Amino acid sequence: MEIENIFNYINKFVNFDIKEIFNFGDPIIFGGAIRDSLADKEIHDVDIITIGKTFEKIDNFLKSKKYRSDICEFKEMSTNCHCEICNTRYEIEWFNVVTYHFCSKIDFMNNVSYIPIQLIVPKFGHFFMSDEGKSKGFKAEYNRLKSRYIFENESIEKIKSFMIEEVDLSCCAVSIKKENNKYYLNEKYDAINDCKNSQFRTILNSEFNNESRTLGRINKLKLRGWNFLEYSPIIKQNFKF
Repeated sequence: MEIENIFNYINKFVNFDIKEIFNFGDPIIFGGAIRDSLADKEIHDVDIITIGKTFEKIDNFLKSKKYRSDICEFKEMSTNCHCEICNTRYEIEWFNVVTYHFCSKIDFMNNVSYIPIQLIVPKFGHFFMSDEGKSKGFKAEYNRLKSRYIFENESIEKIKSFMIEEVDLSCCAVSIKKENNKYYLNEKYDAINDCKNSQFRTILNSEFNNESRTLGRINKLKLRGWNFLEYSPIIKQNFKF
């Protein structure tokens, strides 16, 4: 029932049945949209981990739903458009992010609302093929014909787990995936309890904990009414799957 409530919350935000994305491979919804649904707060975006053909298929699906990864159609009409991050592709050390927006004109002044969905694409060649990555069990062979690394299925599952386990804030360590026609809500660091209580802690030694980026995320959540338990940080558990 809890998962269905989360799906219903997200569906109202994206204006389609979010379960449809699971028809296109094995994506994982994680982070903010689940966090905000559990906290009964406004959703600001939806993050989806995608790999390989799953990315390509969901990219086409989102475009069929009138989501765009190019410039907002209203931008040239209005100086009040807030869609400046349409077509934004930004990078951090571990993954690329491709942002899609469904843009709609909402008033006679041409103010624009936008609904962002972000496809998170792990950077395979960076960390995952480093000595540290190999020590964690990531295995791949370089395919010269395709000019890229081909990962074993087991390693792909480990990479997905890595992306969730290494979050910098406890309330973001929540995810939903589908296996054998069943949906599973997963968590790390007691994240579900933190979400339901609108509180969060920092994961001190996580790979994604970057001082400037994490501080910005902390301040953003505090402005949205979240309680930062700054005296209760978490020391990340040993890397396990």
